[in-house]
Amino acid sequence: MNKNAMKATNLILWGCIVLLNTFAFSSSVLIAFSEKNLVWDFTSNGFSFFLELYSFPVKLISAALAVFSIWAVAYNIYRTRLAFVQGQLVNELCRCEDELKNILSQKMTPQEVIVMLQNKLAQRSNLDYICVYFNQCANAELSIDELVPHFTKLGISEADGVYRTMTQNLTLRLTRYSLALLELSEMSEDRMFVKYYANKYIPLMIDLYHYKAEMDINLVHICFQLSSVQAKFDFDFSKINGSDHVEIANKFQQLLKTQKI
Repeated sequence: MNKNAMKATNLILWGCIVLLNTFAFSSSVLIAFSEKNLVWDFTSNGFSFFLELYSFPVKLISAALAVFSIWAVAYNIYRTRLAFVQGQLVNELCRCEDELKNILSQKMTPQEVIVMLQNKLAQRSNLDYICVYFNQCANAELSIDELVPHFTKLGISEADGVYRTMTQNLTLRLTRYSLALLELSEMSEDRMFVKYYANKYIPLMIDLYHYKAEMDINLVHICFQLSSVQAKFDFDFSKINGSDHVEIANKFQQLLKTQKI
């Protein structure tokens, strides 16, 4: 049962409960007014007479309790399934993050990068300039997320085959990460949890997009919006951030341009 189905079930079952209780109350009042000479007798005969007289309202209340029991069962099943799915999504986020950290922990020296570039870009007219550029690099070691902005600045893209396996692995993990986060954001009531994870890899995702990797810019935009989340939503940015969603989208476009420079 999904979220919309549970909402519909809640509406129907609680509508039945309210309706049955309303009828039970109304019929009880009508019986009380129509039987003006009632004498309350707390003997066994008195209780039998009361049950017989108010049998219809009692049956309505019993039906309302039965409907409430059905709702409680359906709600518990929904919450159990929701907890299971949330656990699976959180596990997927953790797996992706572990894999991302493993990829980003791999370091290359500038000399190793130069050798790779010489092998892959032998026909480039500016290869000498590129090699000098990395020879002058102050870092003793570089990870792939540090290299990608340098490659983009030098006009190198994923199509050139430079560390393509690593950038494709990054893109794959970030895509899985973003999709899991998107599903989790619909289910979870912990907005800060979603916001924290949405904000972690936005710069890397943008760098990969500029590197012309297969990074879907819409997923980056989703993470950017989720990182600015202010309210509950149904994948509608106007509900996520109200009237600020246009301004946030403009900031996102500006970030794209700024980070490329």
